Amino acid sequence: MTASADDYLWFIEEYPLGLNFCATLVRALTPDEVIAALGGSEAVDITGARRLAGAAEQVGYPHSMGEDGVFHADLDTGLDFIAAGDLGGWTLIVEPNGFRCSTEESAALLSAKGELVSFYFNENTAPVLRWARDGVTLVSFDPCGGAGWREGSEPDRLVPALASLGFDLSTEEIDPADPRWRYDEKWQARALALMEHLTGVPITSDLLESARFRCAAVPDEHALSWMRANPGRIGPLTVEELAVQARGWLTAYAADPDRDGAVAARDRTLVATRRKRPKKTRLEKALKRANPVQEYDRKLPAALGAADTDTLRAVVLWAAERAVAVAGLSVMPWASEALEALRAQRPLPPPFNPKAQYQAEVWELLEQAPVTWTTVRVPGNPPLEMSQQHVALPALIDAGDRDPLVAALNVVFASAVAHGEPAHRAFLAALWKQFPQLQAAKAGPDLRPE
Repeated sequence: MTASADDYLWFIEEYPLGLNFCATLVRALTPDEVIAALGGSEAVDITGARRLAGAAEQVGYPHSMGEDGVFHADLDTGLDFIAAGDLGGWTLIVEPNGFRCSTEESAALLSAKGELVSFYFNENTAPVLRWARDGVTLVSFDPCGGAGWREGSEPDRLVPALASLGFDLSTEEIDPADPRWRYDEKWQARALALMEHLTGVPITSDLLESARFRCAAVPDEHALSWMRANPGRIGPLTVEELAVQARGWLTAYAADPDRDGAVAARDRTLVATRRKRPKKTRLEKALKRANPVQEYDRKLPAALGAADTDTLRAVVLWAAERAVAVAGLSVMPWASEALEALRAQRPLPPPFNPKAQYQAEVWELLEQAPVTWTTVRVPGNPPLEMSQQHVALPALIDAGDRDPLVAALNVVFASAVAHGEPAHRAFLAALWKQFPQLQAAKAGPDLRPE
């Protein structure tokens, strides 16, 4: 091994790609070829990785919510942001708060005539490290404590390298409440060192600061699928018109040097704040990966955080069953199979597992479902009208999380959203009645939304 986790400790201290990101190295494709393969065109040049988070905002969420509470296309454009830089033989792709290149579908496309190594991290979902060659994923795994569970055509190919870098290869599932459980503070650094081992490309702070990135908007099929399913909830622009508009925003952003100072100041503040933070409790760690169920019930997160594993698993099953039922998905075999796996405490069948939660085949299940799509008013301020089936599906996706507390928080949230407003209040009241053991913790502190 030529690289070690210690070589990348700077990365987890400086956050050069932001808090949430996907970093991908592709061999045999130029930056413009990467963008073209993903459906984009007319790239804009931006120098320095720290400017990419602001650039991504121009493509995905350029404007605020309208006062009418309607989900317009100029809020979610149906486009992904891709930044690709030439490193000489390899192309570095950066997606701030994105995941496009982490999926098996994208890996097959971008590695068809070469090779791909991708590292995806988001605080609210399970991370993924993927290695693909000639269109085939050789190895993929969760680098945050999941190196013992590997998938791909050659899942054991990297075992010596993983052991050398200090990854935990155990397959024993240890509950975070267990005193033996340990959080690996260096797991992100280990993942980056593994990327260097596989590609021979060292990612340094100077490289990220000086690299010239070709930046473009590319179509996001998942968002476009939702938009097609809800034609009355989006604005009047076509995808092509949105792409032209996004390029204009990117061009304006690239030409505005004053933005750099604000981004740099934000990053310095963020790093300083992170260094001063005390060690997080189990519930605090879980909430970083969970949807904000406290917005609907301020007492519930603390109650779930105090519950034992058996209770949490029972909550997950109960809430998932109700999400499936209220969305009319009970007639679908894949929904029944997923629920049966939860009842038997088995891993969920494909594609319902944390590593695949954003892969296309999960959402394509809805395209194939012979059910009438319905809408619900999603609780919030302002409330939104959304596809009931699309907001219910995450209840099955999130049920497979290895941390039962994260699973419970997310599945309850998804089920509450699927019930819609005002029925979500009756759903939450039924939850407290169904699980009286949660009442002991109900007197705990409110978790008010930030």
